[in-house]
This record gives sequence, structure tokens and C-alpha cells, in this order.
Amino acid sequence: MSTNTITLADRVWLAYWSLPRTGKRGKPPAYASLEAAAGLPNGIISKLVNGDRQTAAPETLEALAKALRVEPAWLAWGKGTAPTPSGELPPRTLATAPQEEEEAVGVEAGPSAVAPAVRDAVREAVEKALAEAPADAGPHEVLALARMHVGQGTSRK
Repeated sequence: MSTNTITLADRVWLAYWSLPRTGKRGKPPAYASLEAAAGLPNGIISKLVNGDRQTAAPETLEALAKALRVEPAWLAWGKGTAPTPSGELPPRTLATAPQEEEEAVGVEAGPSAVAPAVRDAVREAVEKALAEAPADAGPHEVLALARMHVGQGTSRK
């Protein structure tokens, strides 16, 4: 699975399961302890992993990336090197797996249900922003450039 095509939910999940495993059960730290240590709102990791939230503010992504020990650009957009899982990955059943009832009526499930034209326009805007941004630009600057491109209406291929 290419990491630049997976959802934010999938990237948060993969980063979480790439953290060192501790305790009797050999699991990564609890979501709540990661959120508290990073100064994040309670429940944000769960909401992102489950696809209940499909975006996060740049400050939240930066703090979350630090807590999950990944690069902010990878977490936000899948750009860069994905983390290496610290053990066997459990099955991923949310955000990427379509639900049977929705398949029967031809509706996509989860975050991927965004209209392809919108998804492509946003992806193109982010790619342009990443290409234009200075090497030392942080997520805030890149996001501002991407918003500018989306507002201007990016060209379609």
C-alpha cells in the first residue's frame, strides 16, 4: 500500500502501531496518554483513526506527529518516509474497509467517499504547494499555499 494514497486515518493508525510496544499486552501507549503528553484534546486520536474526523488543524497535526514520532508532512499528506511497524500489525478494519450495505447500493465508505474531482483538486493544490514551499517551510506555510491554490481553482489534467 503506497503511503501517499492512504487516508489520514490510516496514517495515524500506522504511526500509532509503529510506536514501541510496552506493557503486558505488548501494545503501544494508550491514546489518552499520548494525547495528554502532547497537549491534544481527549479522543482526537480515536476520532482520526476511526475516520470520525478527516482533517485536523496544522497545530494539531504537528503535536500529533511529535507524539507519534513521525514527520508532520508524512502524517498530513503521506509525503516522506512511512514509519516501520514495531511488531505485527492488527487487522485494519476502519476507514479503509467498505461496509457491505454501502457496497450493495454503490456508495463508497468512509473518507474515500469524497468526490474524485474534489480529491484530485486538493491533491494537486497540495502537490503545487509542496513544490513551491521553501525547504524549511513548516506545515502552516504549506497549508496556506495549498489553500491559496484551491481558492484559485487548480487546473485539471
